[in-house]
Amino acid sequence: MQAVFFVFSAFVIIYTALISLTYLAYTVMAYGAIRVHQRKRSRERIEQIFTSRLVPPITIILPAYNEEATIVDSVHAMLRQLYSQFEIIVVNDGSRDETLARLVRAFGLEAVDKTYEESIPTSPVRQVYASYAYPRLVVLDKENGGCKADAINAGINASNYPLFCACDADSLLEEDALLQLALPMLDRTGFVPATGGVIRAANGSRVTRGTIEAIRLARRPIEIFQIVEYLRAFLTGRTAQSALNIMLIVSGAFGLFNKSVVKEVGGYNPKAIGEDFELIVRISKHLHRLGRKFEVVFVPQTVCWTMVPHTWSSLSKQRERWHKGLLQTLQWHAGMIFNPRYGRTGSIGMGSFLLIEALGPMVELAGYVILPIAFAVHAIDLPFAALFFVISVFGGVLLSLSALLLEEVSFHRYPRWHEIFTLSLYAVAENFGYRQLTLWWRVRATFSYAVRPQATWGTMQRKAFASR
Repeated sequence: MQAVFFVFSAFVIIYTALISLTYLAYTVMAYGAIRVHQRKRSRERIEQIFTSRLVPPITIILPAYNEEATIVDSVHAMLRQLYSQFEIIVVNDGSRDETLARLVRAFGLEAVDKTYEESIPTSPVRQVYASYAYPRLVVLDKENGGCKADAINAGINASNYPLFCACDADSLLEEDALLQLALPMLDRTGFVPATGGVIRAANGSRVTRGTIEAIRLARRPIEIFQIVEYLRAFLTGRTAQSALNIMLIVSGAFGLFNKSVVKEVGGYNPKAIGEDFELIVRISKHLHRLGRKFEVVFVPQTVCWTMVPHTWSSLSKQRERWHKGLLQTLQWHAGMIFNPRYGRTGSIGMGSFLLIEALGPMVELAGYVILPIAFAVHAIDLPFAALFFVISVFGGVLLSLSALLLEEVSFHRYPRWHEIFTLSLYAVAENFGYRQLTLWWRVRATFSYAVRPQATWGTMQRKAFASR
């Protein structure tokens, strides 16, 4: 029995060390990629793109289900985009609150007759609304489709332009967001089917009519922990994955897509729990089978501000849904994992999602349980047991602080010193309880998915943007 405990303990330590080294390498690559990006993205270039008539027009699609708290501010933010030609389609997916009523009042909407080709099957659209005062805005009122994917597909059907930007209805885009996301599709020599940008927590910031007037930290610990998480995930993880050309997730809260290739693969899958991840994987598989070279690009400069969950119940539901979506996509596209036919996407991208994201939480959480037992039965000594906690906990501290440092030297979104100090404290503190809690949610989601996988959008408790 002691031999079994020793072998498992050694496996856990080696596994955890390899994951920490991988993320450390991601941090180094991310720093280099961001520096290169900042040198290329001059303000003159942005203005040149903005004034050009050759820039492809974009449709912004906002799926909305019970979003009365944030929908008006979100639409105001979208209307301020510095882009030559765009339209906004809000898809009210059978909301049971005042979402539609608030849109009608705020923007003077009226029912209109509008027909379009329903190339992707969706739940029926009941009515289309438009406004003389805001000609860029269209609202679809449809029957609830039971998932976010169905609502986005309805927006794709009604869109008029070759590119579409899928956003959450509780999000605020910075004014140059569309420009920044569109640039890789214009600058890269190869085909770019999708681009994604940074998601940041708007909790605590002051918002007026869709504009963030002052960036501030939230007051609740649960929200600050998520700020640190998002910095690490986006600035470090996705920047590095994009540099390696293995990026497989464009956040459903903020991503720009080539509409034709999305239609080629059948649109968003309504049965997918993680529709954003599954769509990119399906697009990648499709383009590899066609033998077409492509890049899915992450843009670290552009920002979408969103309201992150502010209650523990909402956060646990969100993380469990994310993890189930990961497991489902890996199951559906298992043939891509470690398959050289799909290039780096299969051999590195899908492989890392399996080994790090899917299996990692189970191995690490098991380490917290098994290693103390192994020490108690004298299968390992104290220094050996302590090595795991040093690698997992203090390695996590190093990665979080590195992400915060990368944020400060590159973008400096939080200018006040006491906010940086607070974020630094939370970057340390998250590894002593919060991180283990999120691991437990993901492990619980694994067992729940194995027993009864379900694809539901669900209801999240929303909080309005702070106006003062």
